[in-house]
Amino acid sequence: MTGPVALHGGAEFMPGDEPFLRALLEAGQRLAGDEPVRVVVVPTASAQYEPAAKGRHGVDAFMRVASDAGIEATVRVALVVDQPSAIDPPSVASLRAAHVIHLPGGDPAIVPLILRATPAWHAIVDANAAGAIVAGASAGAMALSNVTWTPDGFIEGLGLVHGIIVVPHFELFDPRGREDDIDRVARDALTPLGLDERTGVIRETPDSWRVAGAGRAHWLPLGGEPVVGRHGDVLPIAA
Repeated sequence: MTGPVALHGGAEFMPGDEPFLRALLEAGQRLAGDEPVRVVVVPTASAQYEPAAKGRHGVDAFMRVASDAGIEATVRVALVVDQPSAIDPPSVASLRAAHVIHLPGGDPAIVPLILRATPAWHAIVDANAAGAIVAGASAGAMALSNVTWTPDGFIEGLGLVHGIIVVPHFELFDPRGREDDIDRVARDALTPLGLDERTGVIRETPDSWRVAGAGRAHWLPLGGEPVVGRHGDVLPIAA
C-alpha cells in the first residue's frame, strides 16, 4: 500500500465540490500539524488545454474552501506539462514538501506519459510515502491506477492504486458502444469504480475508502453486488 490517495469523479473546483476539497485539506492538516497546509495543484492532464488557467482555478477553489473552513493553507501550481517542466527544480521541491497534491482532469492519456519516471513523479511518490495525500480528479484519478483507459485503448497507469479502473462522470456514463472495453475490464479482472461528478473517495485503510462530495460512489466488484455510497459512507474498495 502507498500513502493516502483520493479519487474524484470530475467537475473539480466547481461549485458543489467544497465537501471534497475540505476533506483533502483536513487530511493535509493532520500531516501539517501547526504548519499551514501546503497544497500543490498539478495540471498535467490539461497540458494541451490552458494548464495555467486550470491551475489558477484550483488555487482559487482551495483558498476559498480553506478560508471558509478556517484552515491555514498555501496553494501553488506545479506546471508540469512536458518532460522539461517535470525536472524543474522549484516544482520538484514544492511537490516533495507538499501535504496535499491534486491532479485535476483533462486528457487521461498524457498524465502517465509525461509524469512516469520523472523527478516530479518521484517527488510525488516520496511525499505520498511521507503521508501527503495524492488526489486525482477525472483524468487525474484515472491515471493513478495501474491501468488507465484512454479513447485509444488501455495504457499502463502510474500505479498508486491497483486492480481498479476509475470511471469518472459516472452519472453520465453510457455503456452502449463500450462493449469491448467492458470485456477487457472483465478479462483482466479489473474492478470498476464509478464516481459521480463533485464526488470522490479517500483511502483510510488498505480496503476502506470514505466517500466525500455531493453525488455517489459506485463500487462494482465483478461477480458481486454493487455497493453505492454517499458522503460519509465507507466503501470496501480493495485497491
